[in-house]
Amino acid sequence: MNFCPIALIFGAWCMGVVSGNAQETQGQRKVQILQADNILRDQSQPDVQRLIGDVILGYESARLYCDSAWRYSDGQFRTMGDVRLIDGSQRLEANDLKLDPNTQRVRAESTGNVPVVLDADAGRLETELLDYALDSKIAILPRGGRLAEGDRSIRFNQGRYLTTLQILQLGGDVKLSSSDYELESDSVHWDEGQSVFSFHAPSHLASRNGQFELWCQSGEFDETTESGWFADSLHGARVRDQSIWLQAHYLQLPADSIEPSLATGHVWIRDTLEHWELHGARAKRWDSNAEAGATLWVTGDSSGRVHWIDFGEADSLLLVSDSLQVDEKYLHAWPDVFMRQGEQSHARAEDLLWDRDSGLVKLQGEPAMWLEDWMLQSDSLEWEMLNNRPSSLLAWGHAGLSKPVATGCFQQIVGREIKGDFTDGELKKLLVNGNAESVYFNEDADDPCSEFNQSQSSRLRIDFEDNAVQQIVLLGGPEGTWMSNGSRAPDFEDANWVESPKVPAPMTPRERR
Repeated sequence: MNFCPIALIFGAWCMGVVSGNAQETQGQRKVQILQADNILRDQSQPDVQRLIGDVILGYESARLYCDSAWRYSDGQFRTMGDVRLIDGSQRLEANDLKLDPNTQRVRAESTGNVPVVLDADAGRLETELLDYALDSKIAILPRGGRLAEGDRSIRFNQGRYLTTLQILQLGGDVKLSSSDYELESDSVHWDEGQSVFSFHAPSHLASRNGQFELWCQSGEFDETTESGWFADSLHGARVRDQSIWLQAHYLQLPADSIEPSLATGHVWIRDTLEHWELHGARAKRWDSNAEAGATLWVTGDSSGRVHWIDFGEADSLLLVSDSLQVDEKYLHAWPDVFMRQGEQSHARAEDLLWDRDSGLVKLQGEPAMWLEDWMLQSDSLEWEMLNNRPSSLLAWGHAGLSKPVATGCFQQIVGREIKGDFTDGELKKLLVNGNAESVYFNEDADDPCSEFNQSQSSRLRIDFEDNAVQQIVLLGGPEGTWMSNGSRAPDFEDANWVESPKVPAPMTPRERR
């Protein structure tokens, strides 16, 4: 030990350069003083030992470098001036840092305009205050900070960094910006190793190219495959992939597809141009075959049925059922299906199959159609659609038409099959083929039900204009009888009038707003 005359003035003693073997012990935890130019002790501060000049401290595998340090009698250290802590791949830089071997904690605080910096696998973290656990390798940032890595930048109000797992847990007005995405969240975890975001509070993620957008309360998002699960029980999680929006209380998205592998709770799928939308309680997706591609299955529940709405330029089309299955070629709905086209044409059946390429709609299971004021029913019914408007129809097997005239009497026409022709969605002609029979009342009479014409022919044609019957023409050996004076009209079994189901017309997106 070298004697220092100046120590007589300050009541202190000093040591020369120290390295290698000097160490401090607190229980089983040790901080090694690996190097210092001088170690001083001031008699006015007997509990403090000063280390000055190229100080190096060691704690297990971690190394701490600084210009000077104070060592307290309880084993804690305060290091100052160009402080660097190296712990594995983590490098912590600060001007002021405290080390407590008892709690195995390090606290670094910014001084002046110099931030605390943590260089780690996730990037470069800058903050005002950082607590670092030497045992768990967890960094806590109670005052938030900024993370920069390549073209990615994240700002947050508070956070934790699990360095071993490469997971950032960030909260409080989190804002992420990169060349690919922008993210705003109240709480988000970022798994650097897996490239996965975990959301724990309201969050909004959007791609810079405008092709993808996500809103949720909680969930996980794989940045690489653009897949994951998302939830929001109050407002519904929402995902947009290019021109399609998907919303549900809970949803799972497969890689590179907006069609959900599973969605539950008020499912809503629509296009961004608001041309169509699909509602249900639950949706599921699976790959079927190469021709049909992926299949989407939507079901309703006690709170509501499945609704498919197509907002055409001229007429809107509404389809309601308990279940609906759709792929690239077909739309299949069942059971108890209701279909509305515009205001004048409605249909119902137990089963509906729509070939979306040809526009042919097949109705099975007691199908019925309401055309203007007429009801058409048969064993089987086909309806050809063009731009959401009927262009033709074919009903066969016990086909019948009926229309109420007044209380207790109905126009009735029956035959083996009935064909219909439309122009711009408006019914122009119905042709009844095979054993055509009719009961027709004079609707203009004072008492319409008092007299009627009963006729038979091999064929019968009904011409329409402006949604009203212009004439009925009997073709092929017609026979008819005019009945009056209280004669009772027959009731044809194949022409039994019932009211159209009361299903509200679909609201347009503008009306809903």
